[in-house]
Amino acid sequence: MYDNRVPFEVFDSLHRKRWNAFCQQAELKDELTIFECAFLQNHISELMLIQLADIDMMKQHFNSLIQTVIPLSPILVYLSQANVRETIERVAAQRFSEHGSWIDGFTHYMENTPYGKLHQIHGFDDVIKCLEKRKEAELEIIKALPIHTIVLENKNYDWDTLWKNLEDKLPL
Repeated sequence: MYDNRVPFEVFDSLHRKRWNAFCQQAELKDELTIFECAFLQNHISELMLIQLADIDMMKQHFNSLIQTVIPLSPILVYLSQANVRETIERVAAQRFSEHGSWIDGFTHYMENTPYGKLHQIHGFDDVIKCLEKRKEAELEIIKALPIHTIVLENKNYDWDTLWKNLEDKLPL
């Protein structure tokens, strides 16, 4: 859907229908479902960068979505990186392909979104500023959700300790 852009009202309605359908199917199963970026990251990309939604509109959208899965007792786990720039630089150093570097493609994408054009994003430094604003929005949205949320910092990229911290914070 993200390549075939639609107005916000259509985007919002389609995603609420998808999450309702997921909830109905999941209630019939005795299993745990883990999503990596399907709830927060993908939606904020569309809402902030393409739809130019303000924080109140994003909060309303996420609260509407989460209501569709409340019967499943969802828990949102957010892995927060203390330094956005360092994280992106580290990831960029690892992501190369025969088509070039990931960061070049990502920078081009960010520059050419409606948000990028409106805020005159040009180059890596502006992309980092945008991602820092995005992180602020994500954390504000998370605080507004009526579900159990866990925000974990992973400053040292110590995944074993992070996992232990998560286990300690999960409800019994």
